[in-house]
Amino acid sequence: MASASPAQAARLASDALDQVRAALPLAAEAAGEDTTWQPLVATLSESNRVPLRFLLPALAAQCAGASGQG
Repeated sequence: MASASPAQAARLASDALDQVRAALPLAAEAAGEDTTWQPLVATLSESNRVPLRFLLPALAAQCAGASGQG
């Protein structure tokens, strides 16, 4: 398993956070059509207060649960 240098890790973490924040308007649009997406919107909106290492497991669980609803 390869590991990232501190600079690479910081860049990857920043990129991941950017992607999480970019998902917020898409999730909000989805929640406007189907309220089952509202918890996802709430979790995504915490990205400016909660470290990504805590958000990612919650987001993964919410997406896994949503994929089983169809």
